[in-house]
Amino acid sequence: LARLTDLTWLWLSYNAIANIDSLANLTHLTWLGLSDNRIEDISPLSGLTHLTRLGLSNNRISDLEPLVRNREVGSGDHVDVRGNPLSAASRTTHISALTDTSRGVKVTFDSLTSLSLKKVSGDGQIGKVGTPLPNPFVVKVEDQNGRGYAGLLVTFSVTAGGGKFSTLTDTTTSVLIDTTDAMGQAETTLILGATANTHEVSVSAEGVSQPLTFTATLPTPDFDGNGRVNFADFLALANKMGSGRGQGSYEAKYDLDGDGEIGMSDFRILTARFGDGKFYERR
Repeated sequence: LARLTDLTWLWLSYNAIANIDSLANLTHLTWLGLSDNRIEDISPLSGLTHLTRLGLSNNRISDLEPLVRNREVGSGDHVDVRGNPLSAASRTTHISALTDTSRGVKVTFDSLTSLSLKKVSGDGQIGKVGTPLPNPFVVKVEDQNGRGYAGLLVTFSVTAGGGKFSTLTDTTTSVLIDTTDAMGQAETTLILGATANTHEVSVSAEGVSQPLTFTATLPTPDFDGNGRVNFADFLALANKMGSGRGQGSYEAKYDLDGDGEIGMSDFRILTARFGDGKFYERR
């Protein structure tokens, strides 16, 4: 296909095509149909300067910047990008650049009527004090058609438990801002604090009215399982103080911080939760 450099008209729709690098040399094309494929990257089209009609509907395209770079696509030309997970930048910047009166391109695209924020994975984990959770909290922003929305700012905020995010070097801040990727997803990993059993992280996204809440918990110091952290649990932990992993007296449930040794840090975790109220009601 790359050798057919004199082609002016090409229709390749409905072919499950993902890579269009071979089209980069077809510089005489005026009409190109690529709808209903699996295309993500349209950078090979940036040099097709004779295009007047371009069909890209129902692909996986989020970034329209290559079309903006193709300055010969202009007045009277038509580009169809309906059915694609267009990024925030493409919707707010790239389409405007193409349709501006100085360019005059007709761009057909889906209007954005609503966005929703959904949990993907990571909720309800159990972790250790001062250690990142095994898996990140992952969310996805979707448009009204269920497609991921790329390039949107997502804010993760620690609202309970005193934890921090593993990617932040500033340990004093409890807020992390991420940008959704090409699939519309954003994520972060929480490091659990020692001040409360239950940790909560609120997640919000610009343009989405309803936030989400992720929770994670520490191993319970309610060693006897009676629903309370009391003196009996204190005595049970004291009986294990000083033992380490690999020793006969070591039991993992008393190693609350997971460092392989039952010591003062585990005692501090217990005392932070010590009280007459039911442990599972403490936050």
